[in-house]
Amino acid sequence: MKQDAFRSFRRSIAVLAAACLVLSGCRTEEKEPTETVPEYEAASAETKKTPKYIFLFIGDGMSYSQIQLTADYLGLEKSGKTVPESLSFLDFPVTGSLETGNAESFCTDSASAGTAMATGKKTKTGVLGMDADGVRTESITEKLKAQKGFRIGLATTVNLNHATPAAFYAHQPSRNLYYEIGGELLAGGFDFLAGGSLLEPTGKKEEGVSLYALAEQTGYQMIWGKPQTVDWTGKVWITASETDAKGALPFLLDGGGGWTLADSVKAGIQALQNGDGFFLMAEAGKIDWACEANDARTMIEEVSGLDLAVQEAVRFQKQHPDDTLILVTGDHETGGLSIGNRENGLKTHLDLLSGQQISFARYEEELVTQYKKQQMAFTSVQSELAEWFGLGEGGLALSEEEWNLLKEAYQETLDTAYKGRSPLIQAVGTLIAEKAGIGWSTGQHSGQPVPVFALGVGAERFAGWQDNTDIFKHLAELTGVN
Repeated sequence: MKQDAFRSFRRSIAVLAAACLVLSGCRTEEKEPTETVPEYEAASAETKKTPKYIFLFIGDGMSYSQIQLTADYLGLEKSGKTVPESLSFLDFPVTGSLETGNAESFCTDSASAGTAMATGKKTKTGVLGMDADGVRTESITEKLKAQKGFRIGLATTVNLNHATPAAFYAHQPSRNLYYEIGGELLAGGFDFLAGGSLLEPTGKKEEGVSLYALAEQTGYQMIWGKPQTVDWTGKVWITASETDAKGALPFLLDGGGGWTLADSVKAGIQALQNGDGFFLMAEAGKIDWACEANDARTMIEEVSGLDLAVQEAVRFQKQHPDDTLILVTGDHETGGLSIGNRENGLKTHLDLLSGQQISFARYEEELVTQYKKQQMAFTSVQSELAEWFGLGEGGLALSEEEWNLLKEAYQETLDTAYKGRSPLIQAVGTLIAEKAGIGWSTGQHSGQPVPVFALGVGAERFAGWQDNTDIFKHLAELTGVN
């Protein structure tokens, strides 16, 4: 209600400002009074069409800075000049902005943000598919399947019972109830699923029936790795054969594991188009993970991977221009990323990011772990830092003082117990960011707005400053679900 009142206030201010201009002498030609146009009634005839094929791409943790930094880096890499490289969705004809706060904070999490977009209801942090009072809310995917017979697909680079995909089928008070969430995934009977492995597939105590076994019993074709022979008319579940320590697809900077979000979208189109219509939600979930680690180079590859997935949808849209809607957005911003920092002022040196060959996460899991076990001397670690991050001569040059800071951070890594990132990788990340001319204000989420890009049938509805719940509202209106 407060948001509605605030929007009404802003509209009133706009009307008052226009009236003041007229009274102050800015005369316009007098016209016959016209009827007030109801909200969301657009002049384009497209508004009255119903999209048959809907793609919703969500970059988890992705906002304006993540997109701009990716475009800037790719442009510099391609031309050697400060000219951004356009990503496919930056060319979409309609752009808007979404407020992302939830029912109790201006800074949301993925569960409550996903719920807002999927159901049109604000909820509390960590809650899935329920409003702020704990009342079950039905998602756009559930409605489209039940009321319109749409085939439904979910694809992600993380786990299918992780927060964002779960918001489109689950109804739980906590995003951490992975086994219960997985059970709801099976009950939903969606037609296409693709991503990493499930979290806790036999429950927290590993005493439950395997969700994978239950999936086969409910008719899913379980495919591990790249599909070979598939009956695309049935229910298809693809799990990447190579995953990271958390069961997600590996970061693209680390090789990607042979299966990408673009692969999932391409397979999803094959699986879903044999029906009356489809809805495919595709999440680039590890943009968020890279930004939590303040790992700009890894984040850039993940945003680029999202762009490749969007390109698959755009190719489909060109074949079905009168029936397709594509949306690209984020659920929240992560990291408080800025282009420019107090150390460099207005100078950026994004080329210094190119020396990084491995994600901070993988370096931490595989190499720092070995350093601690072997109590490796810092002189040996220095050569590793040069190899994996380009630190030193011929790359990102460091002063003696800066090397001493890294040495101190490494010693702290060896000597102390810590949670999250090691002191060494934190120090490495800080130096790279400072010298490249970018900034991070947090290792968590921020309350910044996120963009939404729209192409196709009904795209004009997503223009302007809106709330994340409007994603659901516009989709419901366009498709005519109750």
